[in-house]
Amino acid sequence: MANPDLEGLSIHEEEEEGFTFDFDEEGEEQINLQWCLVGRFLCERPIHFKSMKVRMADLWRPVRGVTIKEAKPGLFLFSFAHPLDMEGVLNGGPWTFDNNTLLMDRVQIGMQIENIPLFHADFWVQIHNLPTGLMKETVGIKLANYIGSFVEYDKKNNSSFWRQYMRVRVKVDVRQPLKKDTRVKDKAGEWCIVNFKYEKLGVFCFVCGIMGHTENKCEVRFSMENDDGSREWSGEIRADPRRSGGKQTSRWLREERGGGEGMTGGARRSQASSTVEPPNMGPTHDDVATNRQDQPHHHYNTLITKKATSIIHQGQSSHHMETDAIKPTSLPFFQTANTNINQASRQPLMSWQPGLPGAMKILSWNCRGLSTPSAIPNLCNVAQGYHPDILFLSETLSKKHKMESVCVMLKFDACLSIEVEGRSGGLSVMWKENTKCRIMNYSRHFINLIMTDGAKGDWRLTCYYGYPERSRRRQAWDLLRELRDMSALPWCIIGDFNDLLSQADKQGRNPHPNWLCEGFRSAISDCDLTDIHLNGYPFTWIKSRGTPHVIEERLDRAFANTDWLTLYPEVRLQNLLTSHSDHSPIMLQTSVITRNCNTYSFRFENIWLKEEDVGDVVEESWNEGRELDITSRVSRCADRLQDWGRRKRMRFKQEVIDCREEMERLRGRHDPDNSHRYKEVQEKHARLLVQEETYWRQRAKMHWLQQGDLNTRFFHTSATIRSKAKKIEKLVNSANIEVKTQPEICEEARTYFDQLFKANLSNHEPVLSLITPKITQEDNIRLLAPITKNEIHEALLQMHPDKAP
Repeated sequence: MANPDLEGLSIHEEEEEGFTFDFDEEGEEQINLQWCLVGRFLCERPIHFKSMKVRMADLWRPVRGVTIKEAKPGLFLFSFAHPLDMEGVLNGGPWTFDNNTLLMDRVQIGMQIENIPLFHADFWVQIHNLPTGLMKETVGIKLANYIGSFVEYDKKNNSSFWRQYMRVRVKVDVRQPLKKDTRVKDKAGEWCIVNFKYEKLGVFCFVCGIMGHTENKCEVRFSMENDDGSREWSGEIRADPRRSGGKQTSRWLREERGGGEGMTGGARRSQASSTVEPPNMGPTHDDVATNRQDQPHHHYNTLITKKATSIIHQGQSSHHMETDAIKPTSLPFFQTANTNINQASRQPLMSWQPGLPGAMKILSWNCRGLSTPSAIPNLCNVAQGYHPDILFLSETLSKKHKMESVCVMLKFDACLSIEVEGRSGGLSVMWKENTKCRIMNYSRHFINLIMTDGAKGDWRLTCYYGYPERSRRRQAWDLLRELRDMSALPWCIIGDFNDLLSQADKQGRNPHPNWLCEGFRSAISDCDLTDIHLNGYPFTWIKSRGTPHVIEERLDRAFANTDWLTLYPEVRLQNLLTSHSDHSPIMLQTSVITRNCNTYSFRFENIWLKEEDVGDVVEESWNEGRELDITSRVSRCADRLQDWGRRKRMRFKQEVIDCREEMERLRGRHDPDNSHRYKEVQEKHARLLVQEETYWRQRAKMHWLQQGDLNTRFFHTSATIRSKAKKIEKLVNSANIEVKTQPEICEEARTYFDQLFKANLSNHEPVLSLITPKITQEDNIRLLAPITKNEIHEALLQMHPDKAP
């Protein structure tokens, strides 16, 4: 083979050569790309693609659908089937996922997608504190160009006669610090500060004011020689959500539309959630029970009611139902396929009638399993002692049948249980019939409920159990942010977070890592949640009691956002005490309950006659007051008998109370003697509860009949029903208005009987003249005669021994 001629060969010249083509606007590929957007999320960590595309599709809800692909790492393509869907997404932004802002632009024909500049986002900005008369479009355009680039002026915001702010749409460069305020000169020549608030603002840094990172990752902060903690930016630049639900209204009130609706001129609300989403929007976290058919569920979720004749479990067929299962319409799409509801009637589980007004009690407890002997007695003691409307249990470590029996035993009317998986987990929430709520969604780590308050509207309650593994803390923080975006309703979250806000939440050796505290605080701040103060002992979890390595932490807590705290400003969180589990129960009370002060008069109990020392009590109390008159001596004797009888009647209950009080005194003392004593009292407390349960179970047998049973249960039930029948819950006054408080009920009753028995000024003589008298003069004299001692003695002896004059 002849050697080729290599003269004139130049690799560089060939590499420098290229091709130039014409870009046809009508080609097939161009048609596919004309309704396509390219975007990236403003964050420094990778985005979970599967969760993101489901979440964004749920938010956008395009009529013709959307296809989402990851073109390059961190760069996504959104292809729409109709231009109206694409325009709706562009005009409805900014959009966020996991509180990270999505930067989007149209795909530009003739450019590589990685070279398309994605550095701008369109925000609706509220301009607050403008002088009167300057809320007009020309002013808005100038201020918008100061913030970024003017896009649009909200003319619909002009319909109110008084506005709290002006609203403009601005294209903001995310590489520059956010503008938070500026100065404007008023008519008097004085400078005033005008504030800017950004709607649906994602993550941004309080140190440098740039979006996309927090102060924990800020280069400016790391370059500081000394960080004094002062910050130029704050959460105040986040705009409050523009919500319309949950308002009280009147048919005589004409509502005004526009900015600052319902606010006074100088009022300023606290920072709220940065993203407003439609309520009942499903989560996208991996642990959420979704409706994907390719992923089998390894746990069962059971929703029962008191009237249910059978339970349908997911993945199983029904068994002997009286009627078909009814699925509540409020459940999101991913839940209805996995949770079935059984009822004995054809009515929905939770009606849409307004809930009962008044204080609500929500009790949360990480019970650490219900299989030990002291678990159920402790649970009964807490539930029956505090009467919660909603009971949330985490780490039940129990199957569905166990939780069903617990629900019935505690006299709750409905229950949603998530089974234990392996040797850990298990959630259960129980509620009573008068608590109007419906299930929103759930996973192995949370249960979302929509609560209905007849006076204050709907709000969301999240029963939460955080990841116990330290390696999954970031996953827990991301889950909290996803929970924030699931609904725009006022929000309260309670449970075991397995996280600390600060070093003050821990007592013991080895301080908590600061990065964990900062990460948890950042997640709570992003969710606009406020920590509800814990009354009582400051810690809810303890480890290694009685050793030099004892550790106490506050892992169980409750948070609420600004809107919820506005509804319930008198909320109270109490730390309770049990002798089971290393976690303490906490009880959230939406408002302070005002108890009616009932006075009880002395009653002699016949059962006291069966006690051997009753005579000694009477004789001792009678002889102590020889210098007193007969009335005082009787009163002293009655008081002594009442105290003595109370101790006789409440042996178990009083000893349980004494043990709990002593445990409370010893709770914070960790020296060897007090720790040893605490363990002794704790064991006694658990033993007493078990003994009391055994005591009553033993007396429920048939041998009572052989020993002369007096139908104690029947009389106890009758007395309970009679007591309930005697209680007046409410009255309707003459104006047809219900009164429910004790003073109002008393006043209405007094007014009614005062009118009923008031003397009538009419003339009764014509009627009385027609009546023939039956009382003779002799009878009248005898009736008016003074009462003698013999008559009193005779009348007393004629009374039944159980009666009192």
